[in-house]
Amino acid sequence: MRLKLRTFALAAAATLLIAVPSAVSATPVDDGCPTSGQLTAIADLLAIGDYGVPGRIDDPANGGNGDGYVCAFLLPEAVQTAWGSDVRIYMFNENTRTERKP
Repeated sequence: MRLKLRTFALAAAATLLIAVPSAVSATPVDDGCPTSGQLTAIADLLAIGDYGVPGRIDDPANGGNGDGYVCAFLLPEAVQTAWGSDVRIYMFNENTRTERKP
C-alpha cells in the first residue's frame, strides 16, 4: 500500500513538472524571466553545490544564450514531500534576454 502511494505521489510530481511551464506567465520582465521566476546566476549555484543542469540549460550549444543566468522556479512543497526530500526543489529555465543591461 505504501509503495503504491509513493508511486502515485511521484507520478503526480512528474505531471506537475510537465504542467508548470504552461502555467507560468510567458511575459518576461526586465531580467528575462517570467514574473514567477527568479533570475539566478549560475556561478552562485555552483558556489553552494553541484548544480550542473542550469549551466547546460544556459549553454548556447543547447539553445541557451550563454549569459550566465537562468530563471529559477521554486516548486510547491507538495513536490518536495512527494520526493521525500528535506530540501527545496527548483525548476530551471533559460532567461530569454540576449544581453544584460548595466
